[in-house]
Amino acid sequence: MRVVTPGTLVEDNLLPSSANNYLAALVADGDVCGLAWCDVSTGEFACLQGSGESVARELDRLLPAELLLAPGATPPSGLTATLTPLARFDAGESGASLLKHFGAAVVDGLGLGGQRLAAGAAGVVVEYLAENQKAALGHIMSVRLARTGEHMLVDGAARRNLEIFEPLRGESAKAATLLGVLDETATPMGARLLRRWLGQPLLDPVEISRRQDAVQVFIGSAVRRGRVRQPLGRTPDMERVLARVSAAAASSLTPSTPRDLIALRRGLEAVPELRVLLEPSQIADEAEKAAAEEMLRGLHPCVETAALIAAGIADDPGPSGVI
Repeated sequence: MRVVTPGTLVEDNLLPSSANNYLAALVADGDVCGLAWCDVSTGEFACLQGSGESVARELDRLLPAELLLAPGATPPSGLTATLTPLARFDAGESGASLLKHFGAAVVDGLGLGGQRLAAGAAGVVVEYLAENQKAALGHIMSVRLARTGEHMLVDGAARRNLEIFEPLRGESAKAATLLGVLDETATPMGARLLRRWLGQPLLDPVEISRRQDAVQVFIGSAVRRGRVRQPLGRTPDMERVLARVSAAAASSLTPSTPRDLIALRRGLEAVPELRVLLEPSQIADEAEKAAAEEMLRGLHPCVETAALIAAGIADDPGPSGVI
């Protein structure tokens, strides 16, 4: 059985394509808090442990669609979220649920050593999904520990005054914001990534340089930039397509639709063209070449999978979808 809640939606027509839809859990022990957040439509899963103030700032950035709280807990002021108190909300027990899901013996194996509250909050999310959207757990493959020193803290007031996402005077035009000026993305995945980058500016000079080198691969060549946009423009929202296919594979109640499998095939078929356009031998600058090589490591065409889908499902499937 699946219980539909604001934080467990995966349907495209119910979700904004350019923003994440987070389910979050908050646990506290005095002034130390643990926060975990998950977007079941993309598989993103992360957690954080820190002071109440730093966690409140992170919640303000995430703006979760649904926030899981212990009974009687007070949510951060000004947060707009669906508050869902849980009857069972024990950081220790929830941490055990997290270990069971990932098949780990101790939290150190997940990179969460010494982060008891963060692991507990992540476990609460896992337990909640197991009860309400169990099929989605198949797409939750790892948990990332976020650290407060990784990114610049941009609170809500700063975001509003800088007009990063929303215009200061209430205009509805996206073009009146920094995001609107910069957003030339060709895919929903890119739009969500750009939004995260603007909400979390990097602080590490090494990571900043790596990101700049990757961007320069395209800024330095108008021809490459234009050609890359063509296969990207044909690429569906692969993060959410994969989440739906994965959820269907884990559930006998929601089989994959031909539409999702065809979208998966088309996304995979765009990869070989992207790999040719990112060929490092075509790039002179060594830093940019290294950036292109890193991008290529994340671009696997999965030729066998694409061919299997093409052989079994027509481009314009009938009622059954099978050739």
